[in-house]
Amino acid sequence: MGRGCVAGDGGTRPARLPVRHARFLLVDRVRLAGVDDASVDFCFSYNVFRHFPNAGIFWRNIGEGARVLKPGGHLQIHFRGSHGARQRLKLAVPRALRRPANIGYRLVSLKWLRGLPIKPDDDPADPSTWELGVAASPAKLTARLRAHGFEDVRILTDPDYADGRRFWALARKAGRETPTEAS
Repeated sequence: MGRGCVAGDGGTRPARLPVRHARFLLVDRVRLAGVDDASVDFCFSYNVFRHFPNAGIFWRNIGEGARVLKPGGHLQIHFRGSHGARQRLKLAVPRALRRPANIGYRLVSLKWLRGLPIKPDDDPADPSTWELGVAASPAKLTARLRAHGFEDVRILTDPDYADGRRFWALARKAGRETPTEAS
């Protein structure tokens, strides 16, 4: 059996799951500190990268996956391929105009007049990384994975999202697989 690493969410404690042969670590979103080079068989990330505030962090995480994976190790990540029209509109609002845009939107929407609550998602002036984090095209991600030494890169559309903008990337780190001590 291979060895793996499951990282926490950047909060105050590492993830806790009943998994054998796994080490649980609390890490930040930039570096997998405490994970040795070429020491992990499998890296997995679901719905994490889309919350990063900038592409630099996203690409550094791809590099970290390449660093910690053993030759022949596998990477599986979930990512957003693009922003929808609503997100693009929100991203287009300059920071200096966000407060006036917020006030204007609340007045024009008339939700307040009808007694309806205005949720943060309704506010075009309040982009958050929850909705507006990093997106990367499948072609760009494929190129970056290959540049980091990944082979057999496959991009699959996530069937759980009807918008067709979320994908799975599966890749294998170049090199020959070597048996682990537990095999």
